[in-house]
Amino acid sequence: MDKKLLMSIGLLFIVLITQYANCAPAETDNDESEYLQDGEEIYDDNYDEKDDDKDKKIASTTETNEIYKTDNYTETIDAGKNVRLECKGEFDESAIFLWYNGTRIISQGQAFQITDKRIRLSKKDGSLTIEGVNSYDNAMYKCRAFQKGERFETNVQLIVNGPPKTIMIGHNRDNTFVSGKELIYKAGEKDLRFKCTVPNTHPEAKITWIHNGNAIQESKDRDIKFVEESILEIRVLHARHSGEYECEATNEYGSAKAKFSIDVQFAPFFRPHHNFFNADIGNDVEIFCTYKASPAATSVKWYKNGNQIHENDKYVVKADEKDHHDRTKLLIKDVEQNDLGVYYCEIQNSLGTKKENITLDLVPAPPKFEAFKYINNYLYTDWIVKSHQELQSMIILYRNNENGWSQAEAKITNQNPLKAGEFKVQGSLSLEAGEWTIMGRAKNSYGWSDDAFAQQTTIKVPKAYIDPPQISTTLETTESAEMTSSASSIVSSICGSLVAILITRYFV
Repeated sequence: MDKKLLMSIGLLFIVLITQYANCAPAETDNDESEYLQDGEEIYDDNYDEKDDDKDKKIASTTETNEIYKTDNYTETIDAGKNVRLECKGEFDESAIFLWYNGTRIISQGQAFQITDKRIRLSKKDGSLTIEGVNSYDNAMYKCRAFQKGERFETNVQLIVNGPPKTIMIGHNRDNTFVSGKELIYKAGEKDLRFKCTVPNTHPEAKITWIHNGNAIQESKDRDIKFVEESILEIRVLHARHSGEYECEATNEYGSAKAKFSIDVQFAPFFRPHHNFFNADIGNDVEIFCTYKASPAATSVKWYKNGNQIHENDKYVVKADEKDHHDRTKLLIKDVEQNDLGVYYCEIQNSLGTKKENITLDLVPAPPKFEAFKYINNYLYTDWIVKSHQELQSMIILYRNNENGWSQAEAKITNQNPLKAGEFKVQGSLSLEAGEWTIMGRAKNSYGWSDDAFAQQTTIKVPKAYIDPPQISTTLETTESAEMTSSASSIVSSICGSLVAILITRYFV
């Protein structure tokens, strides 16, 4: 047998044994439970400086005295296309090739260590072809070639441009990923953080946080903060923070979303509303409380004079929803004088109990402010007044920070034909620019509405306009000053020149 052939076979056998013993595939890092505290990042199979350090350590332990001819280059390609990664060097059929993805071996010669059918190796030049690349193929690839005692190494950074694919949302409380989960907390929890990570995405994706279908703006909620674009912090958890959260990642190639939900549990609370209802002797009237509770209320009760009301021919208790709140309603039939007074509703769930007082009387309910517009120094206001009796009069009370309450008459325009016992009222005021507080007071045959239940509204009246002549005068004055300054400079320059000429002629 040819002596050179025997030496080649021996070298081949030694290389294969060495690579098999020392370059076995490393296990994939699937530890996705790591989070997400400030300053930490999630690392995947992408090549970075840490991977480079690992690879150098492996090289130093297995190939201490080996010298490689090294080439490096970057390959950028769009997702879905085929890419060919070259092993730099001039090779013949005796060359042996090893390919790595990071520190994991892809192939040793023609023996593949993975089952990805998209990848194939060229026997001729050692090039590696990947068909239909995607974002998961982003990595540092390494080719090592052995031929006739020489060693070649090629490092290829593969960058795949494409839309975001995988989105991971981590949570600082239990170091888990929360995508697709429902999180349950009690109101008052503090400093909850969620981090949205989009690995293997090029170009880098922009992160948008969404709550119940609307993009989150920290300026609209003092308890919401963005530590950075990808990290959402809820400083103090309230009922309003319940609902679905989405992290949307977008780049020029497309977008993707991941979501989770938060169920905030809290003792019952009542939505602010008028606590006064107008009644009419001999007619039915309905009073109500609007509330929220999570978990759901286990008990809803009505009381009058400390005694619980039970359904009978006189009383009917109903339940419905209003503006995403629960509502309990008490129907009082054939109102009598002794039905007037103070009622209260009591709502209870597993976290607490809450009570709300409701007053029933014959005078009008306090006027409810609806809308306004400001035209030529006049403030035009619209109001709604509820009274089963004919409305006789209404006044508008107003004040600023400097003066006490003043009043102006309002005009009763019409009674709402669609809602019995409801009147529309309009009133106009001549107000100077500034901040004003207004409220209404209405009168029927039983008297004036109670100011204790009145709704006060703050309105900012804008300045009418800026006097144009003042601006013009200012501009003219400034321009005139500039012209005067320029003229003075010219005169000074001329005078200086004349003086210089005279001195020269006189002394020379």
